[in-house]
Parts: sequence; structure tokens; C-alpha cells
Amino acid sequence: MEDFNTVDLSDIVEVRVYIEGIYQVDGTGMLTLGALYLEKETSVLDVTTAVVDERLVINISSPYAFRIRPKVRVVGGDYLEVVELDVNRCQATYVLAGEEDLTFELLVPGNPIHVVEWSR
Repeated sequence: MEDFNTVDLSDIVEVRVYIEGIYQVDGTGMLTLGALYLEKETSVLDVTTAVVDERLVINISSPYAFRIRPKVRVVGGDYLEVVELDVNRCQATYVLAGEEDLTFELLVPGNPIHVVEWSR
């Protein structure tokens, strides 16, 4: 674990707070954070695309197992169905309807948002 003094705080792109416990809808309370720790991002994604029978196939792989299945969405559009091929490999497909270029966002827990730009 690194000391706050050795980490460039401008590199932080996301802060997550997980709260576990019993709560009620519209309930109120107070949350006190006693300690915060920084964790460096270590995961790297490998993303490839291919066109097969007018379907764009997006392959996503990671050197580490995915904690939960990644999400893929067309920027300004819908989410694609993602199938798990292995603990560290997933695939999404998009039926092309004449598009010449598309931009996708990959949301993978533990990774920054990845933007994939595709063109014919």
C-alpha cells in the first residue's frame, strides 16, 4: 500500500464507497469514513473486433479474471449482450445495419472506461 504522499491524486478517476448493512427505504443516517486507501490500477484489457456475416464481434480479454461480466454499449445507444467465454474472456456482438463507423464504451469493474472506435 502506498502513502498518499507518493501518489499523484490527479490520476484518480473514480472513488467507490461500498455500504453494507440493514437499511430502510427513505431512511436517514450518517456515514463516517475513518480511513481511505488508494489502490493503483493494474488490469489491462485486450480488445479486438471482427466482422462476420454483417455482425461486429467485439472480443474482450484480461490477464485477470473478471469479477463480474463486462458491459458494452454503443455510445448514444443501447447495451449489447455480452457472453462469457472464460473467466477472463468475453464477447459482444452487434448486428450492423450499414454503419461505417461506431463507438463503443466498455465498462469493466476494476478498469477505467474503455472507448473502442470501429470503422470499416
